[in-house]
Parts: sequence; structure tokens; C-alpha cells
Amino acid sequence: GYQLSSIRFKDNVMDYAVDSDDFFSKVRGVTYTGTDNDLVQVGFIAEEIQQWDPRLVIHDENGDPFSLDYGRFVPVLVEIVRELTDKVKQLEQK
Repeated sequence: GYQLSSIRFKDNVMDYAVDSDDFFSKVRGVTYTGTDNDLVQVGFIAEEIQQWDPRLVIHDENGDPFSLDYGRFVPVLVEIVRELTDKVKQLEQK
């Protein structure tokens, strides 16, 4: 699938506010094997992402974290890089 990206499909557009310190204190990349196989994979823990931004989490019919919408991480990570780049520039000016 794909997500509609054109402005013509969006209302109430606002900048995504991100706190990289909060992100890095609550979210960690992990390696794991699935409960049904021994294939080593990489990813995140949905419950940890839920604490940081529940909009990135896909919930099951009971409302429990089920999966993540990894495609929605791209704008999040772009804003984190932007914030960190601004911090670096500020430090370089000192």
C-alpha cells in the first residue's frame, strides 16, 4: 500500500514537533527472533513506541499494540535529524 502525500488530501497541516531527547530515552532499536522462527530480525517494540507516539502504532481489535507503521517513521526521523543538526550548529557557533 501507499499513503496519500499530496496536500490536496490533507487538512489541518502542522509541523511535526519532535523531542529527540525524549525519543532516544524511550525508543530503542532491537534485534530479535520471532516466536514462530529463528530468523534474526531488527525493529522496535510497539509498546515502547506507544509511550513515545501512539500514532505510529497499529492496534489490534482490543486496542493493544500489534505492529508499527514503519513508513511513518521517515518524517519523524527527518525531524529528529533536523533538530540534532540545529543543536550541532548552535554548538559550533559557541
